[in-house]
Amino acid sequence: DDRREKAKIALVMVDLWEPADDVSITESALRKLGALSAKERNRKLIRIAGAVPILCEILKDADPSVGLTPTQSLALADLSILCRNVRNREEVRRHDGLRHVLRIVRVKEEKDLIEAFKCLKELAKNDRNKILLREGRLIEFVVVRLEKSPQALQEIILDILCIMNTNDVKSQVVTRDAHGIPPVLKLMNTDVLDVRRRATRALGAIAQNNRKIQQMVRKARAIPLVVKDLDHENEECRKAAAGAICALSENDYSNQIAIRKCGAVDLLIKVLGSEARDETKEQACAAIRSMAKGNTKIQADFREGPGIPTLVNLMSSTHIGVKIHSTGALMELARDNSKNSDIICYAGGVHPMVAALETENKVLQYLSEGAIWALARKSAKRRQLFRDAGAIEPLRVLKMSEIGRASCRE
Repeated sequence: DDRREKAKIALVMVDLWEPADDVSITESALRKLGALSAKERNRKLIRIAGAVPILCEILKDADPSVGLTPTQSLALADLSILCRNVRNREEVRRHDGLRHVLRIVRVKEEKDLIEAFKCLKELAKNDRNKILLREGRLIEFVVVRLEKSPQALQEIILDILCIMNTNDVKSQVVTRDAHGIPPVLKLMNTDVLDVRRRATRALGAIAQNNRKIQQMVRKARAIPLVVKDLDHENEECRKAAAGAICALSENDYSNQIAIRKCGAVDLLIKVLGSEARDETKEQACAAIRSMAKGNTKIQADFREGPGIPTLVNLMSSTHIGVKIHSTGALMELARDNSKNSDIICYAGGVHPMVAALETENKVLQYLSEGAIWALARKSAKRRQLFRDAGAIEPLRVLKMSEIGRASCRE
C-alpha cells in the first residue's frame, strides 16, 4: 500500500516540481495532492517528497486585498490538511509559511478564510509557532471577528483561542486586553451546541490559573451558566463545563465558593456516576480536585453520599486520565481532613493507591504518593492500613527517584 501511495505522490510532485505553463496542470496536481493528504499516513510522505516549501512558495505572492487565485486557494487548502501532522507544522514555519497564512486571513472570500483559519488552528498546536502567531497579533485579529462571523468561522476561532491560551499566560493577557472575554461569554449562551461547547472550553483555557481573569468571569456572573451546563443533555457540553469549572476554581477560593453555591458538587458527582465517556469523567474528577484544594466547605460536601466511593472506584479505571484525576481529587479531599481520610480508606482507597505507586505513569505515581501522605499523616491506624497493603517498599524505591526528590523539595 505504501509503495502505491508513494508512487501516486511522486507523480503529483513531478507536476509541482516543474510547473508547466498551463496552470490547469498545476491546479490538477494540487487537487490530487489534497486528496492524497486526506490519508493521515500520507502527510508524512508528502512532507518528505518536498511539498511544503512548494506550497509556501505558491502562497508567498497571495494578495488578500484582491483575493486568491485558484492555484493559491488549492495550495492553502492542501497546507491546512498537511498541518494536521506534527512535523509538518515545523516545516511550514521553517519555510516562512506562518507569515504568509497570517497575511491571507485578511481575504474576503469565506471559503479561503475558513481554510486559512483551519491552517492557523493546526499551526498553533506547536509551541514555537504559538509564540510567533501571538507576536503576529493573531489573537487580536480573531477576537474582533468572533461575534460577527458565521457559525463555521466562530467554531474555528474559538478553537484557536482555546489552543493559543492553554497553559500560556501571555496569550491570556493578550486575550483579556483585546476584550476577548465578553464575546466568548456571550457565545456560551447560544443554542448552537458546537459553538456553545467551544466557547465554554475556550473560557476555561483563557481563565486557567489566572486570578484576574477568574475574577472577571465571576463578576460577569458567568459562573451559573457554566455550572448549568454540567446537567446539559449534550455530553460534550457537560465535558466542556467540567473543564471550565476546573480552570475557574483553580487556586481561587472565591470562585470555588461561587461554583459550590450553584450546585456544582452534586452535578459533578452525577456526571461521575453516569454512563458518560471516560474523557468526560476525567474532566469532572479534575474539577473536583480543583474545587476541593484548600476548601474545607467543599471537602465537607463529600463526607456523605456517593462522591468519595465513586472516586475510589474510578481509581481502578482503565483510562489513565480518570485514574490520575480521581487520585488527585481524593488527595485534595483528604488533605488536613481526618474524617474524609477515614471514609476514603474504608471505601477501599488504600490498595489502588499502593498499586499506583508501581505504575509506569510518573504523574500517577506522584499523585498517589501525595494522596498516601495526606491520608496517613496524623493517624497511626491509617498508617497501619498502608503498611499492611505493602506500601513501604514501593515508597522506598520512589524516595530514591526523581519523583521522591521532587516530593522532598515540596
